[in-house]
Amino acid sequence: MIESNKKLDKSPDHPINLKLPSIPGQSRIHGQPVWSSAEERRQLIGAEEQKVVDLQGQSFVRSLDLLILRKYPRRVVASARYSGMVCSAVGRDDTGIVGIVLWGEHVNMVKSGDVVRINNGWCRAQNGELVVSTGRSGRLTFVES
Repeated sequence: MIESNKKLDKSPDHPINLKLPSIPGQSRIHGQPVWSSAEERRQLIGAEEQKVVDLQGQSFVRSLDLLILRKYPRRVVASARYSGMVCSAVGRDDTGIVGIVLWGEHVNMVKSGDVVRINNGWCRAQNGELVVSTGRSGRLTFVES
């Protein structure tokens, strides 16, 4: 049962009272930023490089460099949210191995042996294994070929 008249913790270190850093030109309501897109929310998280060992299911991927070990055959999907080519791959860094989902033009561009960087993507747990992807608003770039 939820207590409706429970007093709020007013300490500045309490998570609900933490203020987010401001972004120049950002709109604010009650001192907190108003986000116009998921991309802006993810920029706030930061762009420091992550490692596979740091990944958690159901979370954002800020910046992750991976060596592509294997790319599986592509397939064409058609759903209400996406129609086009999809491909699975496996990548690694010096801390571990992770599954990758490639979408659209990335299916034909990425090959085994490439080093790619995934920025502003997502990570989820699927069948007990971690899978990363750029999603809709993320970006995949080549670090080395």
